[in-house]
Amino acid sequence: MRDAQSARLRVQDTTDRVAGWLAPTALTIALIAFVGWTGVGVRGAYKSNGSERSGEIQKAVVDAIGYAVAILVVSCPCALALCVPMVAVIAVASIEALENACHVKAVVFDKTGTLTLGKLGVETATYHCQDNIPLAKSQQEIQQLVRNLTESSTHPVAVAIHGSISALLSSTDSVLIKSSDVRSVPGKGLEAVIDGYIIRGGNAAWAAGAGSVTSGSSDHTVFIVSITPNKSSPEFTRIAYYTLSDSLRPDSLKTVRELTSRGIEVHILSGDAPGVVAQTASALGIPSSRARGGCSPEEKAQWIKFTQTGGMGDGGECGTSGSEKCCSSTSAAASNHDNNRTKASRRKVMFVGDGTNDALALVQSDVSISLGTGTDIASSAANVVLLSSLSTGLSTVFALARASRNRIWINFGWAFVYNVLAILLASGVLGSVRIPPEWAGLGELVSVLPVVLIAWSLGLVRW
Repeated sequence: MRDAQSARLRVQDTTDRVAGWLAPTALTIALIAFVGWTGVGVRGAYKSNGSERSGEIQKAVVDAIGYAVAILVVSCPCALALCVPMVAVIAVASIEALENACHVKAVVFDKTGTLTLGKLGVETATYHCQDNIPLAKSQQEIQQLVRNLTESSTHPVAVAIHGSISALLSSTDSVLIKSSDVRSVPGKGLEAVIDGYIIRGGNAAWAAGAGSVTSGSSDHTVFIVSITPNKSSPEFTRIAYYTLSDSLRPDSLKTVRELTSRGIEVHILSGDAPGVVAQTASALGIPSSRARGGCSPEEKAQWIKFTQTGGMGDGGECGTSGSEKCCSSTSAAASNHDNNRTKASRRKVMFVGDGTNDALALVQSDVSISLGTGTDIASSAANVVLLSSLSTGLSTVFALARASRNRIWINFGWAFVYNVLAILLASGVLGSVRIPPEWAGLGELVSVLPVVLIAWSLGLVRW
């Protein structure tokens, strides 16, 4: 976040360089004006008789000093220096994101809670009692374990399962796992240790540990709870199996169509099962080659980096052989691309996510957007937090980016034109039309006020 906030627009570097040259340029022009007008006055004085010559020379020097002072006072680098900061303050927190949003070529979405409502419902719940494991001998014991495991989590899947089980169990049931003992593993699930037994709840591959726990379903979100059969075993035994379903946001399809009409590629990266991601992509008209499931937070970030360098992998599942060319080898591929392409020439990629496991992808992307309903970590990592609907929010971001860029260049143009005209008027080269030294001090107000008003008008786009 510190890197993002300290980033600068290229046009800001340009304006700062111009502003840096303005002071010495104005000083040089003032010196030339002083010498020139002194010379003109002295030359005219020598045409007068001797008694008047001295007075006219003095007057010429005083007038020349007036021209020089007017030039120095009227020239104003403040307008140039404020061109970008004034717009950036009113627009967004990250001014680099402001520029990148104008050049976005691909938008990558998380699925759960971003394209979908994130309000999952438990479709089925299957329990596998284990007579040889003290904590999982009965269905009620397993349910109590799962309720305690998911109690402190804010992930939509865990929230849905906890709510479903809580409706079945009494609130007076004993607590087997304390919330403080539960560890959240981003992109994988939840883990806790009780009496030497390790309990995991999450995706099938992770819940299996060194063993094999199949997910069993490819078209539903799956949450598997497993436990080590004894205190020294590296393998896990499945004790609970849940399938869940979610619904698309009402404006998700509209959002995808609007982005596509802009010529922007739309991708989905999710930690959910590949089959579920494929169904979501199909419902939204996103090609299967741009939808990937089973992605860890690291793989999401690597995919973003690969897309930035112009790469295009196949859809499917992260972490499989099919994904090795786009995820596992992404670092090397991206490094090779980066050797030949500068940051400015890369494809600009926007990522939209709301979960803790999206933080790495948000940081890696050129423009990172979180939802107002997202986690604190996601909101902190994002350049922009949407408080409105997805469609309206993204449209506003693009409109704000274009409007901000236009206003920056308008401000830059005004500051340049003002300084040129002001120096010409103050130097007296336009004849009788000039700025007297006593009025030159108003030049700063004349130059800065339009810059402030133009930047302020950006608020009309925001609201």
